[in-house]
Amino acid sequence: PSGGNWSATYFNDTNLNSVCNSGTKEGPYVFADWGDEAPISGCNADNWSARFVRTVHFQSGTYTFGLGSDDWARLKIGQDLVVNNWPPASQHYESRTLTEGDYEVTVEYADTLGSAKLAAWWWGPGFDVPRENRDPNQWFAQYWGNRDLWWDPIVSKNEGIGSLNHSWNNDGPGYGLPNDRFSSRFERQVYFSCGTYRFNISTDDGVRFWVDGQIQIDQWKDQVANY
Repeated sequence: PSGGNWSATYFNDTNLNSVCNSGTKEGPYVFADWGDEAPISGCNADNWSARFVRTVHFQSGTYTFGLGSDDWARLKIGQDLVVNNWPPASQHYESRTLTEGDYEVTVEYADTLGSAKLAAWWWGPGFDVPRENRDPNQWFAQYWGNRDLWWDPIVSKNEGIGSLNHSWNNDGPGYGLPNDRFSSRFERQVYFSCGTYRFNISTDDGVRFWVDGQIQIDQWKDQVANY
């Protein structure tokens, strides 16, 4: 994806009026989990808003735009309001057919009280975001752009039948997801003969592990550990 970083402007109100700071945000999409904190120094921890703008080159074709927010958000292409989750609206996914060219994409967000989270992304020609149906015989992997599997997964894909072995180092899983503060879930069906089994997990950072709906390991925290 082209266009460089997002230009970010923050406001000390929920109406994008009173500027409190500005900066940039990396990545082809907008994923953020501000928690209960202010988004940037000089701004409120509650009752604030933000605008993210960048130029994106789209090939000709149909794109689906996804938008999840706690609390409000909307996504525009040029002057076209594509996805509107700003009260009283409650849209999350909308599609548009575009001719090839450069488009200004704007994501606007507002936080009222409590936790603040945002996910704004799209998929279509030139933007590989797998949305596969689950094959129960493979590891079915789902990825989120936040640390606690909040809202809908961004990526859904089947990843084979061997052992799970992901070593992202300082990178993330790809597909426009952030390198840090992402989460994932892996599920598959496995036939076991009667007997005793040892399961080995090495993790950096948090991990939870179930067998047949029964949780065996619950260590959802910052760590480097073996279980």
